[in-house]
Amino acid sequence: MSESSSEPMLVVALRNITRELPGLLYSLYVFAWDVLTAVVFPLASICAVTIVSWKIGSEGYKILFPPPADVWHKEALGVLKKGEDDLTIRKAERLLKKSIHRQPTYLPSHLSIASLQLYQKDSPQECLKSIDYALTIFPNNEQLIQLQLDAKAVQGNMKNMVTAGAVTVPYLGEIPFRQRK
Repeated sequence: MSESSSEPMLVVALRNITRELPGLLYSLYVFAWDVLTAVVFPLASICAVTIVSWKIGSEGYKILFPPPADVWHKEALGVLKKGEDDLTIRKAERLLKKSIHRQPTYLPSHLSIASLQLYQKDSPQECLKSIDYALTIFPNNEQLIQLQLDAKAVQGNMKNMVTAGAVTVPYLGEIPFRQRK
């Protein structure tokens, strides 16, 4: 074939393509919309509902069946090991209060919250309230009585209290206490 005869075929092919292109594009658009509405949107909706239901169910389970006191206590100690800023101290105190509320006879939670209030929050008044409550449950506990004496010493501004620095207390573990100012 010659050069001149291929030009009209090219022109004809381009004309046919430009004539059929809008219909092809519209068909592609309809196909994409059908796939979205028939497959993607329902799957996304099912996934979203499943995730939300799982979150609500897990939170509801924690409300209906809260974990035992030792779990809250371990979580509080884990929070304290991460840092000693005010936010972590408040979070740990909240977890320890949950532990005490869940099981008032779990002594380590009482000891930990009293130690936290005395040594890290520098609040002997709160510590004494916690110890007084714990002493109603455990009247002759030596550790509680020692903490009560420490809290009264701090409250009375006496110098024979626990020195600043890292102190190992059996009911708090290896948690560095804040240095007093």
